[in-house]
Amino acid sequence: MCRGHFPASSRADQGVVTLRVVVQPSGSASRVSVERETPADEGFGQAARVCLRSARFTPALGVDGSPTTAAARVTIRFSR
Repeated sequence: MCRGHFPASSRADQGVVTLRVVVQPSGSASRVSVERETPADEGFGQAARVCLRSARFTPALGVDGSPTTAAARVTIRFSR
């Protein structure tokens, strides 16, 4: 999903980031926050946020069947 977003300054060869994403009815992410980042301070959290902000999602559907705002947890794994 985030191919091409590996942080260039990272000394680590792998990273895992768990984020909370709020998806709008349009499928765009309005809020992306890092919940967990391993290893810390290697740039993986920021890279994952940038990636998800530019991604398009399938929005959740409300009880009436129309697209609605919803939050989701997403895990991104980075590898060189």
